[in-house]
Amino acid sequence: MGKARTIWGKLWSVLKKKSVWIPAVLIILVGGGWMLFGRGGAVIPPTTPVARGTVTSEVSVTGTVTPEQSLDLAFVSSGRITSLPVSVGDTVSAGDTLAVLDNANLYAQLAQAKAQVEAATAQLNQLLSGATPQNIQVSQAAVNQAQQAVANAYSNVENALADAYAKAQDAVRNQTAAMFSNADTANPQLTFSSTDQQAVNDTQWLRVAAGNELNVWHGQLYLLSATSSQAQLDTALAQAQGHLTSIRSFLNRLLDALNGATNVSSATLTAYQTAVSSARTSVNGAATEINGQQQAISAAKAALASAQDALALTKASATQDQIAAQQALVDQAKAQVAYDQAQIANTILSAPFSGIVTKVGPSVGDIVQSNTPVVSLIGSGAFQIDAYIAESDIAKIKPGEDASVTLDAYGSDVMFDAKVLYRDLSQTTLDGVATYKTTLQFTKKDSRILPGLTANVDIMAAQKENVLYVPTRDIIDNNGSQFVLVLANTATGETKQVPVTAGLRGSDGRTEIVSGLDEGDQVVSE
Repeated sequence: MGKARTIWGKLWSVLKKKSVWIPAVLIILVGGGWMLFGRGGAVIPPTTPVARGTVTSEVSVTGTVTPEQSLDLAFVSSGRITSLPVSVGDTVSAGDTLAVLDNANLYAQLAQAKAQVEAATAQLNQLLSGATPQNIQVSQAAVNQAQQAVANAYSNVENALADAYAKAQDAVRNQTAAMFSNADTANPQLTFSSTDQQAVNDTQWLRVAAGNELNVWHGQLYLLSATSSQAQLDTALAQAQGHLTSIRSFLNRLLDALNGATNVSSATLTAYQTAVSSARTSVNGAATEINGQQQAISAAKAALASAQDALALTKASATQDQIAAQQALVDQAKAQVAYDQAQIANTILSAPFSGIVTKVGPSVGDIVQSNTPVVSLIGSGAFQIDAYIAESDIAKIKPGEDASVTLDAYGSDVMFDAKVLYRDLSQTTLDGVATYKTTLQFTKKDSRILPGLTANVDIMAAQKENVLYVPTRDIIDNNGSQFVLVLANTATGETKQVPVTAGLRGSDGRTEIVSGLDEGDQVVSE
């Protein structure tokens, strides 16, 4: 034991000298470094093998779902809607009637125009064939028949006038009586106040005028009898229209005053408004009936004049000038028929294509103005997507390319297929960026697809299969040249730069390698 202590003591005394322990430390450090970083402990960078597979390039955009066809339909002229046979959600076919304006007067005009064609044609035929006793007899019979038609048209005038007067009198003196004090005097007063003082003043003055109209009208009707001439009846019809116009003005202003009534109960106000509305309807109906009488008389007189002209021509010898003139009348009458038919067509709103009704604006009885949308319609075909693609990607897009679509309404797990239909040739600037409107179409109908939905679209711009590829991030650009780092020595981790020719750059993070690498080469990854 004593001897061992002596040996360790001598050794420690030697190690304490700097000339001994410093070289020893250096030897240990160098040896350790060799063990860590020498041939046996080389640092190998991470790599990715060059693989063979599919490289896909997609363009991703956001768009809006639109119907293949969409149209807001309106009338070309103003009028009152008499028929509205469709509702929102209805499916219609091309040519189906969607809405109709009041066109009774136009049909009457058309009937008259057609009669004119027949009469003018008959006269022309008579001129061409020449007069015979039989022709004269036929023309005379036509005149007699036309004269009887005129007499028939006048036969109900007195009844129509009496009925119109009764309705007007009831409207003024019965339906509105409770709304006035001193109604049939020179100073009638409304029994309620109104915020529309001008309407109050107008109503009270018009009540006096309406009473006077009724008095004058009554005197005019008293003078009529079974022996009254047609001219007297024509005058009476025209006077009746004037009386009804004055009475309608009174009722309209009375309703304006009621709309601002302030010191009347809700129940009484409702009763008053109902009474005035009923009175207006009755007076309007009377005006329509009088107008119908006038139109019927005008049509009958026109037919009589044509028949009389035809008889005169039948009896006379026709010249070439007469024949030409009569042919012109035939052509003019036919043109009038075509015009009236066109006017009637303008009162009928028809579906230009098959589809679904998405909006109906007015109701039956409403007055609509020209060019005001009445019915909105979308086509029953496949829905489309309108998207705007930046100029940097538009060259990649071609008609017919496939696309995958998700809709925000249903989430990213629900996929729909679509195809590119076309792209605009002119740019659209959005937020200062040049874009090109591109339209896609869903390849299948689906009840979940609705107009206005936001669509997320991935368009398959290009795809190459069975090609060599590397991760796009591993390709290094150097002044226009491209290269990758390839692991040259797996033992030492040594790498080398390898120039490559890149092909299709995919949106999936892959880039095609056309030349420079072989399958299995280990490319250094970032």
